[in-house]
Amino acid sequence: MTKLTFGRVPWRFIVIQAAILLVLVGFFKFYLPREARRAEKQNTAVREQKILAFFQDSVEKDSTRELKPPTVGAESPLYPERLRTTFSPQDAESALGVPNTMTTDFRGGEHLTWIGTAHQLEAAFNAG
Repeated sequence: MTKLTFGRVPWRFIVIQAAILLVLVGFFKFYLPREARRAEKQNTAVREQKILAFFQDSVEKDSTRELKPPTVGAESPLYPERLRTTFSPQDAESALGVPNTMTTDFRGGEHLTWIGTAHQLEAAFNAG
């Protein structure tokens, strides 16, 4: 029967262990944060597209009311915008995903905010 002795450790074993340690440190220190930032940018860009599509699908110009342009030289009238249908918080979340911020006011109303790269969509829902 042979005895296990820890006499002199070969230098190759130490070099291999050091290389493995350096690879692991580099992976957790550099690659994972960079990948997380890239994924967050991609998610924000997708959220921006969802915000634009949701806004274009749910908002229309109210042609029954016309506003005069505030500038003197402008010829085209302005029309306010209105919602085509009334949404529930569940409808908005199913179309846009989980909101970035969510608060509740003192009367029980929900205030949801989705933040994209160029736009921010804020929705307020009453308690009823």
